Amino acid sequence: MAGDVESNPGPATRQTQLPITGELESISSRNAIKDLTLVVSALKDEVASLRGEVREMNIKDEVLQLQSELKEVKSATGGFKQRIESTDNILRQKNLILYGLEERNDGQRETWEDGEKLVRNVF
Repeated sequence: MAGDVESNPGPATRQTQLPITGELESISSRNAIKDLTLVVSALKDEVASLRGEVREMNIKDEVLQLQSELKEVKSATGGFKQRIESTDNILRQKNLILYGLEERNDGQRETWEDGEKLVRNVF
């Protein structure tokens, strides 16, 4: 080796490359972990959103079912009202209305016997 010539260390040995390779792998794995963390976070948000939508859909289904049941109940109630009115009308046709009979004023309920005595006295 003479004068100005620098010594060429030659290609890097495996021992000098291992730490660099380890650092590169570490950086690469950290970036991959960050990317995965972001993906997991986005997926969590999406799942939470979907859960909310599913709840809303379930509630809407329940509301529709309840509305259907309410229509059925209203329909049945209307039929019962008609039957009751018809029965009342039939029963009233056989009633007698007597005007001029005095009612009890002592605050007690009139019994069947009391009413019968009152009517017998009139006729």
